[in-house]
Amino acid sequence: MTVTNTYVVPTGELGSSKVWDPADFVNKPAVFFQLQRSTDGGTSWTAVPGLDPVKLDGIPDAACTASCGYEDTAWHVQWVGIETTDGSGNAYQFAVVEGSWDGTVFTPGAPANFTADTTMDMTVTNTYEVPMTIARMAKKVWSGGEAIDPKPSVTVNLYRRIAGGSDTLLDSVTLD
Repeated sequence: MTVTNTYVVPTGELGSSKVWDPADFVNKPAVFFQLQRSTDGGTSWTAVPGLDPVKLDGIPDAACTASCGYEDTAWHVQWVGIETTDGSGNAYQFAVVEGSWDGTVFTPGAPANFTADTTMDMTVTNTYEVPMTIARMAKKVWSGGEAIDPKPSVTVNLYRRIAGGSDTLLDSVTLD
């Protein structure tokens, strides 16, 4: 008599989270999480085959039951039916990568004006970076003053006001 044992790869559930800094940032953009795995202690990572990236937008989605992921609570993904070892019984280590997804191609990266931590784990923290590069143009047009020559210099001041705050002078330019 011959007995053949066949290894059945176990499956399980995992959770991953999105953290925003500051937590009360109002206009959080939607992002996608791609689940990745490693069997070499985290030296090399690959996307879990057959698993689409999951959109996180702060609105919970309906649960899924196959090998998949879904936003179960705001900014948290529940991954279900995930193989936890390879065919030889080597345990996987898991991490999520944030990015954008067009339905075909996943592109890693943080949303505009945010930086993301680079630790390969199950949480991605985005920190808001105040945009510091914005172009503004000022132009002085003289109307009815053609006879005045030379024209006097004009100073243009650029101010910023944050809700509930006072005006702050950011820049000053003199137009000759």
